[in-house]
Amino acid sequence: EEAAALVAMRDAAGRRFARAAGELRGLLQDERREREARYVGLIEVVHRMRASLEASVDEVFDPLPPISPPSSLAAGLHGLLGGGPQPPPLLSSAAQGPAQASHPAAVRSAPPPPTRLP
Repeated sequence: EEAAALVAMRDAAGRRFARAAGELRGLLQDERREREARYVGLIEVVHRMRASLEASVDEVFDPLPPISPPSSLAAGLHGLLGGGPQPPPLLSSAAQGPAQASHPAAVRSAPPPPTRLP
């Protein structure tokens, strides 16, 4: 009698365990599908945002002018190429006097880009 009760209890526990494991597998699959859907949605949002930002940048910013090399690099290249007189050193407008700062060759920083809100 005890052996039969023990076998019945073991079978019942096995069935309950299998049923609970099946329910957990189903819940896990549902969660996985939801996460995949959210991930795909986020990817779409990122692609749309990237395209929008790139379009905004193209509208707001003009291409930047070429950057002149630092004076030491220019002098080094000049020496290697064996040219005429040395090029003048490049100074920022703050390091120059007011008369020199207005010279067209003076280095100036670009104005800050305009901000655009959506």
